[in-house]
Amino acid sequence: MHVDLALSSSRLPDRRLQDMTRDICVQLNQEQDMAAEIPTAPGESGSKGDMVTLGTLALTFMSSGAAVALFEVAKAYFERDKSLVLKMKNEQGQEFEVTADNLSSGQIDETLKMAKQFIH
Repeated sequence: MHVDLALSSSRLPDRRLQDMTRDICVQLNQEQDMAAEIPTAPGESGSKGDMVTLGTLALTFMSSGAAVALFEVAKAYFERDKSLVLKMKNEQGQEFEVTADNLSSGQIDETLKMAKQFIH
């Protein structure tokens, strides 16, 4: 299953958000049941390098256990910055959004359950 993930924040500067996206990508690639990459598009003529969309990752899930890994990683970042928003879009075009400031520790299990259903 392929999912596009986008991180955003009303408070973080673009550079910090992109650094966080790279950190999350590295952490997710350490999981056995998931592959993550920062998607790029060819740069325009005269530009330096490929274009990257800020805060975006392309995820491939090999099992439902990968959803657990994703939210374990995301949880750590949500606890650090309550302005984070995580949006996912699956192959069918359906969207799923989690907002850190609306997510208490008691809601994580329910959110994880909904995310697993979304990913399948």
